Amino acid sequence: MTHDAPTSADEAAAKLSSICLRDFSAPYDADAGEVMKFSVARDEWPVPYLIRYALLLIGLEDMGRWDKTAFRIPFRYRGRAAAITYEKFGMRFYLQHASQDEADRTAAVKAHREIVDNCNPLYGLSNRGYSSP
Repeated sequence: MTHDAPTSADEAAAKLSSICLRDFSAPYDADAGEVMKFSVARDEWPVPYLIRYALLLIGLEDMGRWDKTAFRIPFRYRGRAAAITYEKFGMRFYLQHASQDEADRTAAVKAHREIVDNCNPLYGLSNRGYSSP
C-alpha cells in the first residue's frame, strides 16, 4: 500500500481536515465551566511544532508567545472548548467541562485521550483513518 504525499499546503490541509483533525473547529466564546489541564508526554507528541503546523494548516490561529509559552492554539473539539500550548516544561492541553457534572468530566477526559491519539505524529497525523483507494 502506498500513500501519495500531499503536493501543496491546501491539499495537506484538506487531507488533515477530513481525516485525523475532522473534529477540530475554530474557537468561539468560552462556555461556563471548569478547565482541566493535562500534560502531554514527550513520546506522545515528540515534535510540538508539527502539531502547531497541522493546526495552523486547518485554519486555527496561534495566539502568540508570552511568558514561558511558545504558542497557544485555542479550538473546539466536537463543540468543547480546548487549547494546546507549548510551555516551558512541555506540551499542555486544556479542556473545558461543565462544573458539577461527572459525566461531562468523564467525557472530557475521553476527548483528551482522543485528541492526543489523533494528533500523535507517528500514528494520528500520518495515517489515522486513511485507507488507499
